[in-house]
Amino acid sequence: MKTGVVILNYNNAEDTISCIKSLYAHTPLEKIKVVVVDNGSNETTVTTIKEFISRYTPSVTLLETDKNLGYALGNNFGCQYLYKDKNIDTIAIVNNDTIFIQDIITPLVEKLNTIPDCAIISPLLLCKDGKTIDTNCARKAETLGQIFISWALLFRNSFGILSRIKNRRSMLPKRTFGEVLPIELPSGSCMICRKSLFESIGSFDPNTFLYYEENILWEKIKALGLKNYIDTSVRLIHIGAATTSTKTPSALVARSLVHSTRYFIKNYTEAGFIYRATMEILFCAFRLKIAIKTRLKK
Repeated sequence: MKTGVVILNYNNAEDTISCIKSLYAHTPLEKIKVVVVDNGSNETTVTTIKEFISRYTPSVTLLETDKNLGYALGNNFGCQYLYKDKNIDTIAIVNNDTIFIQDIITPLVEKLNTIPDCAIISPLLLCKDGKTIDTNCARKAETLGQIFISWALLFRNSFGILSRIKNRRSMLPKRTFGEVLPIELPSGSCMICRKSLFESIGSFDPNTFLYYEENILWEKIKALGLKNYIDTSVRLIHIGAATTSTKTPSALVARSLVHSTRYFIKNYTEAGFIYRATMEILFCAFRLKIAIKTRLKK
């Protein structure tokens, strides 16, 4: 049986090609089937990837969407294709801005199949320098209080409050690595799940675009009495983890953040009317902040 690897691409052929090359350089070819989902990229990007695929052996399947579907629906598009393949028993969701430095598929699938209550398993993520650990690979889920504080501060790290919240949410050990540890939120940059389980829980919730996908997965998995795990003995470089979000998000990203947060709170938490009403005020403040910053840049 094989692992179906879904790689989502949006206007970034260079990273996608580098990711595929590193994957094939370190992974037994007979164990994987790679599907690239192009999420409505420009013609130049699609042509570059098609030319790469036409020259590359073993083959890579390219699926094209008509528009940018976002993270959840884009990955679901690839998963739906793999669900039909009887030779696939596990699904790996892999960001295109990752670089393989070892075979992670084999050991992660082995752990997935030997840990009875394991739903999703992920590797330890390293930043671009190949040394610094990306702590987003093993997090506790945000509490309603933590969500509120982040929005109340409009995501400014005033007095280091957001940094302290981030540190409290980390589920990584302080010093030693090499163990398989239970976590709550895996990183969407790389996760492996049994095909049957992922299909049974509806894949990623289609009502999100770019945020809270992992949180919603955790709520579904927790309801089944299962757990997520990280294997800290295997590592993957996440190039995107080296960038800091100091730039003003685009209007699309800002809308997505508001929509996904609202959707998650309403459908996957027990937040009451007052909490939700207060969050709507914060959403308006956030949109105003983005609008002002965008106008000042012009």
